[in-house]
Amino acid sequence: MSSGLFCLGMSLAHRMTEAASGEASGGGSFLSVNGLVLVVAVLVALLWGVLQRVYFQPLRRVLEERYRLTLGRLQEAQEILKHVEREQARYEAAIREVRQYANQRMAEARAAAEAQRVALIEQARQETRARIEEARAHLQRQAEQVKQALQLEIDRLALEVVQRILQRPLVLSPDQVEQIRDEVLRT
Repeated sequence: MSSGLFCLGMSLAHRMTEAASGEASGGGSFLSVNGLVLVVAVLVALLWGVLQRVYFQPLRRVLEERYRLTLGRLQEAQEILKHVEREQARYEAAIREVRQYANQRMAEARAAAEAQRVALIEQARQETRARIEEARAHLQRQAEQVKQALQLEIDRLALEVVQRILQRPLVLSPDQVEQIRDEVLRT
């Protein structure tokens, strides 16, 4: 199509050249000066249309593609970078929340462990007190038993001494022996 327009333009240019040379020689004019301007305007318009279609549109497409591949990609990269920064801020906020939650849980766990430690220490103290009291009571009972056993032994030895002094056996009940002992201790 462009070669056909080119041929048409060339033939018109050739005719105009012939017409201009014919006017200069004084012959009849195929076109007048106003007509020449009109023909030139038509040729320029045709040339513009051909250049637009053949040269400018492909060049514009190439430049747009180049822009899309360079600056367009740069803008896409900047948008992706903004998106990444937003996501990073969101993740950092989530991490802060998780850390805060973890610290809170750790503090609660420490407090619970401390309370449990205090409770265990108090329980151990109470158990120790109970064992000490139990041991004291046991020692008290043993002391009473030993005291009673010694008292019985003293009573037996005293009865034996009295029997040797009197040189005869005495038959006394334990109650009687106790009464005699109490009387002797009172005097």
